[in-house]
Amino acid sequence: MDEPIGQASIGSCERGVFVDQNRVIKSLVEKYNEVNHSKYKIVRYPDQENSATRDVDAYATVPGERPLAIEHTNIQSFFGQFANNKRFGQIYGELETDLKDAFDFRIRLYLPVFTFQKGTNWKQVRDTIRDWLLQNAHSLPDGFSSVQVSGLPFSFAVHKDGKGSKRFTVARWAPEHENINVESILDIARALEDKNDQMKKYRDEGANNILVLESSDTALVDHSTLYKAFLQALDRVPIPNIDEVWLASTYSAGDSCDLLCFLGPEEVMDAVNPKNFELGPGYAKIWMAAVDRDKQARDSIDLANYIPMENR
Repeated sequence: MDEPIGQASIGSCERGVFVDQNRVIKSLVEKYNEVNHSKYKIVRYPDQENSATRDVDAYATVPGERPLAIEHTNIQSFFGQFANNKRFGQIYGELETDLKDAFDFRIRLYLPVFTFQKGTNWKQVRDTIRDWLLQNAHSLPDGFSSVQVSGLPFSFAVHKDGKGSKRFTVARWAPEHENINVESILDIARALEDKNDQMKKYRDEGANNILVLESSDTALVDHSTLYKAFLQALDRVPIPNIDEVWLASTYSAGDSCDLLCFLGPEEVMDAVNPKNFELGPGYAKIWMAAVDRDKQARDSIDLANYIPMENR
């Protein structure tokens, strides 16, 4: 069996680990100071101080300038991704450990993303898959094999490389690109609407309001995918209380983040973003054309009545 056309894999059981949000915010303030030739310092973390109501995550000041009110939120490439990642890591991380030395060839197990349904005994499912692999992996041909085991509520795939180094890993098939496209738009729109309301207080007080969108998904989305999703979300949700929107791309809990500016003064966007990324109003025609192509590719999907994949 060849690898299914249009499918991509989401990597190991460690996916979905976020960098501490205060580290992300500190990185943002450092970058903001660099491009604006300023010396803002974080003086408060209001949301940690205020247990009664929601508040912004950080407040930075410098004499003679508008304060910065900074709010951070994690965004998903598809609805339910964070919970799915957590369950996947808990259940199948143990499987990687159990079978790491079980085979004298390279083998990778591929599972569908939405295999975690309520009411299923997932330890039993994991053990069934483990037992099947121990009994059958040696007799599988090289390449991809589609497998359906009696009693399992889903099929899975196995890739075997008889000449490869000794290794066992677990991954998931990604959702279809069109669904990721739609759910990224809707999740960013949800974040914009929610945070715009939350930051009104600081707009009224004259602060420069900055929203940081953190994405830790390097397997399914990149800056281009997220920028197109942001532009379409912005068409759906007015954000009069948000002055700037930044993207923080994170990779693991111990690493720093890459920062891009999706919305802000043009001179800031030009200073922050790599020139070849062509982000900002100066490249609006390019992105309008790219968005139109995406819309044509999903012409049968109605965003207003869209049913998230996790609910189907």
